[in-house]
Amino acid sequence: MHLDIQAPQVIALINIFIQSEKPLNRQELQNLLGLKNRKHFRERYLKPPLRLEL
Repeated sequence: MHLDIQAPQVIALINIFIQSEKPLNRQELQNLLGLKNRKHFRERYLKPPLRLEL
């Protein structure tokens, strides 16, 4: 599987981490990204950067 660190989801997640002044939990991240579906968030936003060890 090819993981693209330029994917909009990965960029959005990284930007939130850069801008945050505190650690964020899953629900806070989802809220900031405007996402309601937990599975979609996990599969599209969390897993790709974790696989790349970002």
